[in-house]
Formats: sequence, structure tokens, C-alpha cells
Amino acid sequence: MLINTVILLLRDGLPIVFMLVLLLSSMKNAHYSYQWLIKAVSIAMLVTASLLIFIDTIAHWYDGMGIELLFSIGFIGVYFLIVVHLFAKPNTTPLWLKPASAMGIFVLVVSVNTINFLVYLTGFWSQTELLASILIGMLLGVGICVSVGILLYFILQLNQQKVQFGINNILLLLFGCGQLTQAIHLLLQMDLLPAEAAIWDSSFLVDENSELGYFFTALVGYDARPTSLHIFLYVLALLLPIAFYYWRRNHPNITTHQEHN
Repeated sequence: MLINTVILLLRDGLPIVFMLVLLLSSMKNAHYSYQWLIKAVSIAMLVTASLLIFIDTIAHWYDGMGIELLFSIGFIGVYFLIVVHLFAKPNTTPLWLKPASAMGIFVLVVSVNTINFLVYLTGFWSQTELLASILIGMLLGVGICVSVGILLYFILQLNQQKVQFGINNILLLLFGCGQLTQAIHLLLQMDLLPAEAAIWDSSFLVDENSELGYFFTALVGYDARPTSLHIFLYVLALLLPIAFYYWRRNHPNITTHQEHN
């Protein structure tokens, strides 16, 4: 039970930690206050509590696949909000857009990743003989997640925007692509996307169910057995926003004229 608790916390906790670290880094560079975070925490707690209360009802939606459908929409929403957050121009968009998109990212990531662990926790919490193992596992899992998050945060601070787009922004976009990959997995389970054979299997290098696998899966959406559809959508989701960024940067007159019109 202890090991299961640690593994579940790593699986569900690391995406939250990475998202928070990357958002804080991007917002710090943009000189925004942290008021959005206080509001986001409150909204995320409310949304997560509501999901936990109505989880059985949601599970019966869409022929018993309501949870998968809801989570896939949430993962897709995270990606698009990250794109908005990264590429909104402060001088031409409303001042509330960047904090609002950060709040939306935080709420979706926390809600989707927390609900699975809470369902697991409530299922075993009444079993007093397992309580000690669950608590120790939670402490170990939280400790690992926080330690990794602190390390990543200080690594990002060394960047100091030495490249045009920023390493933290690239990682945030990769994180968004990883969330999109999670949605693809769920849509495949629901038979809403065509099933394909895996192109390769890199489990012998990094197993998805290992500690390193959880790290890369949470940070960039690592998939040891990707299909051609996974690779195509991942590369498309990564390159299109970057291409738009450099196109807009190299054509300031065109974008400025369109914004004035």
C-alpha cells in the first residue's frame, strides 16, 4: 500500500508541481503579481470537491465513459490555455488575459490530476490498518514531488531569458503537448480516434512506470510506445505555436496593422 501511494502521488502530483513551477517562472519574468494564484487555488479546490461529489454521476455519462471524456476535454483545454498564456502580447491584449489563462491552466491541471488520487484515498481511508502506510506514502510522495519542483525552479532561474523564446516557455509548451498526449490516450480508449500499432518501444531505455518515466511523462508527455498519430499531433502542437511566434516576430508591421484594424 505504501508503494502504491507513492507511485500514485508521483503520477498525479508531478504534473501539478511542474505546471506550477513553469507558470511561476513565466509570470515572474512577466512581472505579474501572485494574486492569480490565490484565486486559482480557491477555484481548484471548489472544482475538485464538486468532481469528487458527482464522480459517480459523471462516470455514467456517455455510455459509461463520462470521466474519460471530461478529462480529455480538460487536457485539451490545458494545451490551448498554455498557448494563449505564452503568446498573448501584453501591449495588445487585455491585462487580465495572462493571469486568467494561468488560473485556467492551474484549475484544470489540479482538478484532473487530483481527483484520481482522492478517489483512491477515500476508498482506503476508512481501513485503519492501512492508514499508517497511506500517510507515510503520502509524505514520501509529496517530499519527492516538492524536491523535484524546487530543483526545476532553480534550474529555470539560471536561464534568465538568455534565448529568445525562453527555456521555461519551451518547457511549458512541451508540458502542454504532454497534456494533449494524455487526451489522445483517453480518446483512443473511447474509440474516438483510430487505433494504430506502436512505431517503436523505448521501454528498455525509460519505462513509463519507473520513477524516471513518471518524470518525463509529467514534464513532456513521454510515451514509450507512440503511434504515428501520437507523433504527428505532438509535433504539430509543438511546432505550430513556435512557428507563429517567429513569424509574428519577423513581421511586426503586419501584426501591428492587423491589431489596429
